[in-house]
Amino acid sequence: MFIHLIFKLTASKKLFTRVLFSLFSILFCLDAFPYTANGQIWRDSVTGIDFQLIDRNSGTSYTEASIFRQGALDCGTPKNCVIPATVTYNGNVYPVTDIGPNALQQQSIVSVTLPDSLTTIGRFAFYQDDLRSVTIPDSVTTIGHNAFDGNLNLASLVLGSSLQVILQEAFKGASLASLTIPDSLTSIGDGAFRDNRLLTSLTIGNSVTSIGQYAFYQDDLRSVTIPDSVTTIGLAAFKGNA
Repeated sequence: MFIHLIFKLTASKKLFTRVLFSLFSILFCLDAFPYTANGQIWRDSVTGIDFQLIDRNSGTSYTEASIFRQGALDCGTPKNCVIPATVTYNGNVYPVTDIGPNALQQQSIVSVTLPDSLTTIGRFAFYQDDLRSVTIPDSVTTIGHNAFDGNLNLASLVLGSSLQVILQEAFKGASLASLTIPDSLTSIGDGAFRDNRLLTSLTIGNSVTSIGQYAFYQDDLRSVTIPDSVTTIGLAAFKGNA
């Protein structure tokens, strides 16, 4: 109906096409670029990873680097990847602060070392890899939705002390047996730790205010202490536990 109304209001089909293209372009940009990410893309000669310069301010002064895509990822066999804290482009050194959406997904990565420069792990960043353990650095504040979803053998997870938000289904379907949510975290997204069938021990930090729906659905928890800070528990957040 929305598209039909636009067509009625425009003077010609050509104008309609231009308007529709503009709308889809805006929607795409809103979804794909939470910061200015139109800087230079280049392939790092050491890791084989494609990086992109980013700017969180004006879009004219690029001061950080993001992992854009796996490129010609070279982490050996099996894949034990070390993400560098800095990368060099045209003689300038940039801190690696972000792992972009889908950047390292489905690469059969067995282990990854994340740098202390990192602040954001994007959506689907390590989706359906083969990680066994993950340590999130204290510098990271946000883990995007489905970031580690589908790592079925992920048995050990250490969350950093600055982490504030874990978005939906970030660690869905892992093999965690115990989990400690740090005091810095305020929000646990929908389905964030669902289908962790071995999860029997859970400690929730005292800054969490919101536990999303299905957050711990079909785990194996026997008892849970909810801190006084929690004001919202979503639908079926703990349904299907022992």
